[in-house]
Amino acid sequence: WIACLTACLVSASAVAATLQVSPIRIEISADGKAGVVRLHNQSDAPSLVQVEALAWNETEDLSQVPRTGEILAVPPVFEIAAGGEQIIRLALRRPLTSDTEQAYRLLITEVPRAVGDGAQGVAFALRLNLPVFVTPEGALPQPKWSLERGAGEAKLTLGNQGNAHVRVRSIALFENGGTQPVFVSDDGGYVLAG
Repeated sequence: WIACLTACLVSASAVAATLQVSPIRIEISADGKAGVVRLHNQSDAPSLVQVEALAWNETEDLSQVPRTGEILAVPPVFEIAAGGEQIIRLALRRPLTSDTEQAYRLLITEVPRAVGDGAQGVAFALRLNLPVFVTPEGALPQPKWSLERGAGEAKLTLGNQGNAHVRVRSIALFENGGTQPVFVSDDGGYVLAG
């Protein structure tokens, strides 16, 4: 029941390079209704994009994360015109029958373009890794914090015995009776069901 907090974005949309995506936290209905993600190209050049649904696991190496066939992302590959917008529809291939929330990742990858006219340079491509949750009706988190103190350090752990995720936006620790925090973190993250 050890929780691994992963960094998350806390705004309603994210901008990187010249692509803007909204929302950055996706929820799909457990009954199979499609969710929508909007991708906007703010540059003056077209952008080629690939979309993949992944299982959620705790590895940092995305090449080791298995792709999932449980989520359908349409279209999977597309080009967005300069200044254009693309809607990505996400749906479950089968309605969720479990009473436990399922978590996935949506990987949106910009395909790198060649640097033109023989110029030397580096072409940067964007990769967005967005959380996707399919939450059955009535599913709730059950967070449980624990703090272990050691010689000069402490270990804060968040477990979740519920059947829906816990989202942490920030953490502040106070000494007993203190008014100023001894530790503050705005990194945030998620602890999945179970």
